[in-house]
Amino acid sequence: MHQLQTPSPPFQTSPITSETLSCHKQPRKVVIPGLFVRFASKIDEALQPQNLSYFSVATAAYAVGLLTCFGVNEITHAGQPALLYLDPSLVGSALACAVANDQLEEVWNFREAEEEAGKEE
Repeated sequence: MHQLQTPSPPFQTSPITSETLSCHKQPRKVVIPGLFVRFASKIDEALQPQNLSYFSVATAAYAVGLLTCFGVNEITHAGQPALLYLDPSLVGSALACAVANDQLEEVWNFREAEEEAGKEE
């Protein structure tokens, strides 16, 4: 049996490895906020905001939260829970976007429409 082996870099700029990054240890904790980003696209489809797209803002917030997690990992040299940074960035950005679009109540009470195909028997 052959294994794919990758060469190690000639120098390592930081002592952080995949074992120390909580962001990589439990990927489901990074995927769940990704589902929130998808949910933001559903809000876009339903509410059709005039000023800011919920999906675009959520995608940027996801990136900022993840980069913040990696940045804190670099500074502290200790693993960080990704949700500590992703959840506030996503929820905060969605609420800020709702205020900017004057749709806070609609977003707060948003319910995704049920699929009609699933109801037919």
